[in-house]
Amino acid sequence: MAELDLSLNKIRDSLSGGWATTAICSACYIISPTGRWRTRLWVLQEAQVANNDSIVKCGEDEVPWLLFHRAVLCLQRKTSGIPKNLRSRLAVHALTVDFLVRAPLEEQLPISSGQHCRDPSDRICGVLSIAPPRLASKIKPNYVLRTMEIYKQAFLVYARHYQRLTLLQHYNYPDRLFPSWVPNWAFSVGSQATYYGRRASGISSARFYVLRNRPCADAVRFAAVLKAETAEVQSRQDVLEYLRTIGTENLQHTAYPAGGWKWSRDDPVRCVKYRNKLTCPEIDSDPRLLPEALRGRGIRLETLGLI
Repeated sequence: MAELDLSLNKIRDSLSGGWATTAICSACYIISPTGRWRTRLWVLQEAQVANNDSIVKCGEDEVPWLLFHRAVLCLQRKTSGIPKNLRSRLAVHALTVDFLVRAPLEEQLPISSGQHCRDPSDRICGVLSIAPPRLASKIKPNYVLRTMEIYKQAFLVYARHYQRLTLLQHYNYPDRLFPSWVPNWAFSVGSQATYYGRRASGISSARFYVLRNRPCADAVRFAAVLKAETAEVQSRQDVLEYLRTIGTENLQHTAYPAGGWKWSRDDPVRCVKYRNKLTCPEIDSDPRLLPEALRGRGIRLETLGLI
């Protein structure tokens, strides 16, 4: 209790005006043990669809949801005056109250995978009401199916809808009952995400098909993995030295081993595109990155099958 009082006093000293009472009430709620219910998956959904008339209750105390939501985000974004024991919890709870309605599924699933629920199938079914409507309409909840089948269905629907294989980056725990390309959302996968400018295909869509229950895609073999290592980095100078040892300065003019393709000014520019969470963008393919165009430039493509 002394730790709680100390934390609240520090917050009270760092705030002023009408926000102080709301923020302190919110902080008290988050720090208290009863705040554990915030990690439940179905609460995540309820928090996202809550309207301005909703309230949050903790014992005999209550606060309007709208003020609670804004207070958590304000506290989480403060750079000073927040005790360490509160900041880590704020970071977790900010994910719950931040705006996720109609956000891309690849942003929602890493968060929902860290929430608690009795049925692992709810990692998918429990976020459909806040997922992009056109995508959600293609995923039919069916609790008769095995969890793996539901996860696989969600992966394939997402890949076909967005023409993206980006959910592959969330591969986590190997399970002999799961295909290697199906993330096991029953385990927390973290919130790592890559956006358009950091993908191998730039802003172009992925072309794939399913053969005998296995996704297959055309790909360019650009190198072979000779070794894997972890860099010993303690300072900025260590980073620069490591980059020199792997020869990144030569990549701009180095040919791909299998294709002989060098970067030129005619190639599509890879850049981060503005992403509207409300509408979610349609992915248009750059014609210069289509398989036929690449083959016409002498780049050898291989068909990869995921098992």
